[in-house]
Amino acid sequence: MELLKNSVFITTGVDGVVDGTYRIVDILPAKDLIFLFELVSPEKLKKPVSLSLSYFVKCNQLEKLKSSGIDIPEYMLRSDEEIPSKYIDKRDSKYQVVADFLACPENIVDLAENVKSRVIKIHAKKHGVVPQYVRRSLNLYWYYGMGENSLLLAYAKSGGRDREKTSGVKKRGRPVFSINDYFTFQKGVNVDEGKREKIKKGAKKFYLTKKGVTLRKAYENTLKEFFKEELEGEMSDGEVRVPSYFQYCYWVKKIFSEHERVVRRTSVSDYNKNKRELLSVATSQAPLPGSCFELDATVADVNVVSAFNRDHVLGRPTLYFVVDKCSRMIVGFHVSLKFSSWEAGRQALVNSFLPKKQLCARYGIAIEEEEWPCAHLPERLLCDRGEFICSQPEKLVVPMMQLNIAPPYRADAKGIVERRFGIFNENLFHDLSGGVKKAVQVRGEVNPRDHAIFTLDEIGALLIHEIMSHNRKKLESLAVESEIFIQNGIDPTPINYWNYAISNCLNALSVLPEQDVVARLLPAKEVTLCSHGIRYGSNLYYQSGSEEFRRKVANARQNGVSKLEARVDKDCMDFIYVRLVKGASFTKVFLTKKSKIFASKHEEDVEFYASWKQSVFRGHGLDSRDIDAYEEKEEISRLAVAEVDSSPGLVNKSERYRNMRERRKEEASQEIMPHDHATDGKKLKVAPADDRLGAYGKEDISNVVSLLKRKKSK
Repeated sequence: MELLKNSVFITTGVDGVVDGTYRIVDILPAKDLIFLFELVSPEKLKKPVSLSLSYFVKCNQLEKLKSSGIDIPEYMLRSDEEIPSKYIDKRDSKYQVVADFLACPENIVDLAENVKSRVIKIHAKKHGVVPQYVRRSLNLYWYYGMGENSLLLAYAKSGGRDREKTSGVKKRGRPVFSINDYFTFQKGVNVDEGKREKIKKGAKKFYLTKKGVTLRKAYENTLKEFFKEELEGEMSDGEVRVPSYFQYCYWVKKIFSEHERVVRRTSVSDYNKNKRELLSVATSQAPLPGSCFELDATVADVNVVSAFNRDHVLGRPTLYFVVDKCSRMIVGFHVSLKFSSWEAGRQALVNSFLPKKQLCARYGIAIEEEEWPCAHLPERLLCDRGEFICSQPEKLVVPMMQLNIAPPYRADAKGIVERRFGIFNENLFHDLSGGVKKAVQVRGEVNPRDHAIFTLDEIGALLIHEIMSHNRKKLESLAVESEIFIQNGIDPTPINYWNYAISNCLNALSVLPEQDVVARLLPAKEVTLCSHGIRYGSNLYYQSGSEEFRRKVANARQNGVSKLEARVDKDCMDFIYVRLVKGASFTKVFLTKKSKIFASKHEEDVEFYASWKQSVFRGHGLDSRDIDAYEEKEEISRLAVAEVDSSPGLVNKSERYRNMRERRKEEASQEIMPHDHATDGKKLKVAPADDRLGAYGKEDISNVVSLLKRKKSK
């Protein structure tokens, strides 16, 4: 520790002084002396103590001294502009006396070493003041830091501010006045210690609770509970005996600090989320891009319709965002009709960890990889309890990255991704047809569902455009948090930060092959290898262009179906990943023509089709025409049976089948139309099979039936 004038320290085991806190008030190297002043109390008069300078230096080397300090009153920490002139005059007059005394080093030597020193009396007589004035001035000067303001008088403490005072007979506080002197009011009561204790109990019971009771209601309940006798007496003689509402408010706020009132009237989670101090930044625990990805879901403020029938409204979809906490880069998204779940959350992670070129192509958007260069894994993933509290995420995600679960009801723990939801609702969804701008709809307003026109795929395409625009947008928060933008002359945008971090190895990102991402995160399904290809569900069929696959399908037609392991990307039904051979990697197979209506559709669209199909084909499917046709067929059958029964009998059974060819020719040569009105009464002429069309001359071709010669098999 450096031994400097005006420094404060604590002594331990130093000969010549008792252990305590001291200030160095002067050092005289020529005389090998150092003078210490004990800091006990500014009111207690003390004399400086002299010690050998060389001995004191040795004590410092032996670590018998420890650096310390004292608190300076607030009224001394002001500039001259803030101090009234009359206080400055008194301060300066004291300082002049102290400065003249300390100008001669012999004065402090005499004061410290002589028990009956007369130097203070001599100096007081010189300045025309009493010795006590000099002693107290020196005491304040040495105690409070040896500055001019150390001699300021404590006028700021006048009146006993912040000190409890005993209540007397006279009423304290502002008197009550009538506005126009038409009425007179009683003075009210003085709140003594007893009433103050009752107010404290009433506030604790009625106001400082989680029920949200107002001060007015708490005041009334306090009077009913703790001032029963005073109220009864006041009602009998009209004399005021209870504190007024304003007195109640004053004492509640005086007894309980504002912080205590806020904490006790709200829950811990609400306080931490909405009322706590904000002394840090959201990126304090994510110093580099890739240090932490935030994942969360919300219900988008827009209604969607079915891709098969736009007249069918499907409601509001669930939107997932994955955002890099440091750079604000949106690295992935997922939109579906599923509610928040692990199944939807894992799909958002797959979209985040795989290249975005093929993701955008599903929505009909062509981009280059450098336009959205995000296909990486983070060091840590921060997500919600709703999606990742089950055991599956721990098994599948933890081997790839650290998984952190945010506390319940603490949206502020994922502030970056939560703010993205607000930005996209304001900038995109609220302006769309079918957008929901209010949480609560006012009666008489147009229902947003009546104007819904966008399908899930179209919402996805709009989101991609808005995400890429967001990643290119200049953000003031980035410019404040990192200096790389001004150092390298680049705009503070998420994509610039991301590219700079990757190119300069200032990131915590990692990569994983597509096959590994698919195998780990996409949901495992069981598909069937059948004669039509690979069947997933009851409506989707897939195929591969390889010759080996064709042979497997042919074998399935001959030997029966078999089960295969698959991974399904629910965002697009155009393809799935199938393990064709046990132990081999996954193969990407594509929709067949048999399932072409599901091209570029979500799994939700397939489910909608299945529901529609079930509703269409449910039940018997018969109507009155089917009943009439059935009755007519039965009548024809009855008549035919009657004709058979009325015909003459046969000699033997062989007669029934004899000469079938001749009978057939004879029957064919007869009129083939059963009713005359079918040809307006005209008889159809039968032409020989070997005649040509020109052989009929002027006959109407519409009345001729040509009997073609049957080709006999050799």
